[in-house]
Amino acid sequence: MVVNCSQVGSMRSTLQIILLIISVSALGQEPVINNVQPLKSGPNQKVVITGNGFSSTSSQLNVWFDQVRGTITNSTAFSVEVQVPPQARFSNVEIINLSNNLSGKSPLKFLPSYGGQQFDVSKTANAYSNTDGNELFDIATSDLDLDGKPDMVTSRGGPTSTANISDIYIYQNTSTGIGNINFTRYDKTTIAALNIGAPTANVACGDLNGDGKPDIVASRGGNTRNQVYIIKNTNSVAGTMSFAAQTSLFLDASQSAFRISIRDLNQDGKPEIIVSNAFDDLNAATDNEIYVYPNQSTGSTISFGAAIKLSVTGASSTYGLDVQDLDGDGLADIVVNQFQSNNVYVFRNTSTGNITFDIVKTITATGSFNNIMSSDLNNDGKLDLLATATLDNNVQIWINQSTPGSISFGGSQTLASSKGPWGIDVSDIDGDGDADIIVANKNGVGTQFDNTDIKLNIFRQDSPLSFTRLDIVTTNPTRNLRVGDLDGDGKPDIAYSSFPVAGLTFTANVIRNANCWSPVITSSTGSPSPAPICTSQTIRIQTQPALGATYVWKNGSTTVQSGTLEYFDVVGSANAGTYTVTVNGTVDAGCSVQSTGFTLTSSTGTAPANPSIGNNVPCLGSVLNLTTPSVASATYSWTGPNGFISTSQNPTINPVVSASAGVYSLQVTVGPCQSNVTTKQLDVASVPTLPVTSSPAALACAGSSITLSVSGTGYTFQWKKGGVAIGGQTASSLALTSLSAASEGDYSVVVTSISTTCFQETAKTSVKVFSPASAAFSMSTPDCAKAPITFTDQSTGLDSRGTAVYTWSFGDASPTSTLQSPSHSYVLAGNFSPNLTVSYQGVTGCASNVTKPLTVNAPTQPTIQASADPICSGDQTTLSISGSYTSIAWVGATGNTSSVLITEPGKYKVSTTDANGCTALDSLTVGSKPLISPFTISTYQNKTSINAGDTLKLTATSGADTYTWSHAETLSDATIFNPIAKPTLTTTYKVVATKAGSCDAIDSIKVTVETGVAIIKPPKIFSPNNDGCNDTWKLCQSTTPCVPGACPEETTYNDWTMTIYDGHGGQVIQQKGFTSWDGSYNGQKAPDGTYFYVFSNGSGRPATGSILLVR
Repeated sequence: MVVNCSQVGSMRSTLQIILLIISVSALGQEPVINNVQPLKSGPNQKVVITGNGFSSTSSQLNVWFDQVRGTITNSTAFSVEVQVPPQARFSNVEIINLSNNLSGKSPLKFLPSYGGQQFDVSKTANAYSNTDGNELFDIATSDLDLDGKPDMVTSRGGPTSTANISDIYIYQNTSTGIGNINFTRYDKTTIAALNIGAPTANVACGDLNGDGKPDIVASRGGNTRNQVYIIKNTNSVAGTMSFAAQTSLFLDASQSAFRISIRDLNQDGKPEIIVSNAFDDLNAATDNEIYVYPNQSTGSTISFGAAIKLSVTGASSTYGLDVQDLDGDGLADIVVNQFQSNNVYVFRNTSTGNITFDIVKTITATGSFNNIMSSDLNNDGKLDLLATATLDNNVQIWINQSTPGSISFGGSQTLASSKGPWGIDVSDIDGDGDADIIVANKNGVGTQFDNTDIKLNIFRQDSPLSFTRLDIVTTNPTRNLRVGDLDGDGKPDIAYSSFPVAGLTFTANVIRNANCWSPVITSSTGSPSPAPICTSQTIRIQTQPALGATYVWKNGSTTVQSGTLEYFDVVGSANAGTYTVTVNGTVDAGCSVQSTGFTLTSSTGTAPANPSIGNNVPCLGSVLNLTTPSVASATYSWTGPNGFISTSQNPTINPVVSASAGVYSLQVTVGPCQSNVTTKQLDVASVPTLPVTSSPAALACAGSSITLSVSGTGYTFQWKKGGVAIGGQTASSLALTSLSAASEGDYSVVVTSISTTCFQETAKTSVKVFSPASAAFSMSTPDCAKAPITFTDQSTGLDSRGTAVYTWSFGDASPTSTLQSPSHSYVLAGNFSPNLTVSYQGVTGCASNVTKPLTVNAPTQPTIQASADPICSGDQTTLSISGSYTSIAWVGATGNTSSVLITEPGKYKVSTTDANGCTALDSLTVGSKPLISPFTISTYQNKTSINAGDTLKLTATSGADTYTWSHAETLSDATIFNPIAKPTLTTTYKVVATKAGSCDAIDSIKVTVETGVAIIKPPKIFSPNNDGCNDTWKLCQSTTPCVPGACPEETTYNDWTMTIYDGHGGQVIQQKGFTSWDGSYNGQKAPDGTYFYVFSNGSGRPATGSILLVR
């Protein structure tokens, strides 16, 4: 049965009777939202928020549906009835109690749903665009000027911008009605507070100090990124913009602030700022840290404490961020992902006053993840996770399988996207009542860019976890986006940032959603069609309100009503029939949609009167008694929160839980006739869960004192230990003094409301008393400067329940160490007093320390001396050190005494140990004298072979002082660099050259003596025509054209005879000691032709060949 809480009129009894007519506004009590009913609804419909810490004075409360406030129609200390604003956004509902400046958010997200049909991309159009020369990287929306319309904020530059940017932009929503989307842009020239002095990366809006005014938070971009800016909203007149100058929060140096979330983590009603950290030191062994800034603000000031750093084990960076209650325990958990890398990381919140988290849990996942968010996609009451995987071109979904206290997610479901998915948001874009996914895509880069794939993706959810992708083509690639109604028609629009394919025209844009409604008729009896209508009965039929529309009601083909009313009253069975309603858009003229018929069938009899609902005043944990007057022959149909259904006349609920609060419905049926559904909002009176704080911590040292306390007025208190009341301890605090083992136990306090007598016992706080350990340690020997000394913990008496903390001070102004048994090197020798302090983590004043004297000796330092340096290879020199040592070890030389002999240049080392056991090192590089380099022996034309009896000149590199050749008996001079050799046998000549200050140079050459074979290379042709070119034939061919060749002086053949024959075998000449032939024969010119020669010495094999004579 669907109950519409906004229905009014005589045909239906809507009893807004609050079970507790006396409400208690507990000063210091933060609003706690247990339920929002229903969790999805249309614009201007009413929802009921139940919990505690509210107020019966509605003006003291704000209810925010993310970017705009709703209109409160009724409130108590335990419930708020509020009208959903048209521009509500998919988000956690937030209540701010202006009387104490505290706030609280719903654990699940509220889904605005306008009652549409399948999404039609053609019914979207760009409605607004604003350009800038720098990227408008991120977008946030919030009603900053409190005029009921969401404004926009954009960062400028982005995380890595190096541009000269100093402000952010605010876009004041100046839209004048449905279909008109317009903004006025503000920058530092119009609002001085926007001048923050640097580029910005990401932005978020939220009320930080509980004054009902959304503030702005931005992370710094550019080269220095370890800063978060806070711009306090000081607006006092609706429709105007006013802000205080920015203040800053800082991350550690070199860190990179990125995504920002604003959420209360410890249930004190003050939202913390949580910042992801995009810094990656490129060290796989170093874990990333995210930053949590505890909120210490008051209504007039904004202030945050020192950052709590959470180490994300296994992550090199953190980028995407969401903070939501994932396991249903009422505490918001932190979810992050690395920048374009694998895995998702979750910190389960374990705070009980102080902010604490369980160790990080890794959700193993493969993908290049970028942005992450949450939504209950399968309607099981748990927030699922979804993230863009930029380099994989997909969106991944993980279904939540967590239980209170345990976080668990199933495997991923993948949705293929356009290229480069980046920003992601969730909204009921088609108005059909389930969550759809909207994704901005930055496309590829460089060669990966695809100008056919510049799109926003809509993943329309057709049934739980079943999606159809639709695309909206955009002019430029898109970056981040924000989905929510901006013109007041209740339909989510899409605001997004984009960047150009080329150039410097960046834009912030809004695409207006002009999709149509899909009217569905329901009746005040709650019965589906066909439904009976009895004699004289009035039944109201209605459809969900549509903004910017008119309604035409028909019975059959007859129009029975037209105008702006979304309902029609059918009076009496005589007007039974099939009714339809057509919804016509007044702005979106293309929208004219008729519902399916709803049939009222005529029935005899009289409908029972609308029943009244009676009830007792239950406290949380007690019994709720529901009553209604008896009706003859009637049946009863009760429904209510937490799945309550009953057919009893007077049902009970035992025990009452917080989820039992809300709207109860009752319908009475007699025969075929049904009464209208009567509803009544019932509160469950409860005492807020007050956190017990311990000052100092509940882990304490024997003999010390702690105070346990709760805060709040209008209550009485009874402290307990181990479940047993402590006599006389009825104040809001409990002092435990002179702690001992007997003081240990689980402490709690029963908090009772003075006005309602409802009570609740707090969670137990475990007090543990520790005794100091006895600190002791030893030190390794020897104790030498510049050598590591091991300090070994030998402490005793440690309590195994605690985590020992070791703090070492070494007495030399060096940093302390927290290792249990560290090593430390002293730079200088001297007397020191190392100290060890042993304490327990989280325990105040339970430390034991001990100091010991330490004398650090300076090692006896050896210095290597060389008797000669530099030297040549083979030269002998002595290396020595002075001083007294118990051991000496040389490297590169042989020996273990204070002096050693070496014969080669090079690097030598010595390691010594002195009488104190201190080791020392020294090294010496013995240089090499220069060489005569290069040093070679050469011959003419590199000739190394001669005939017996011939000579050959040997030439060594010149410039030496002396030369000494071997085989001096076959050389013209064995002391010069270029002697003439006349060996009789094949001989290897070696020369040693000396030069002052240099090492001797040595080279050798082998000269081969050919016995009986002449080695000549005469020309094949010559032309004795007296032209000065090749006029004679010689034994050696010229290497230069037209220059006569000649046998070098080094090779002569005095004992050889040349005989030349003509082509007929006739002898032309025969000559011993031949040098040349001029081409004559007996004083006459020999004729042209071919001649043959024989060159011999009468004993060996002669040299032969042919000669071509051509004049």
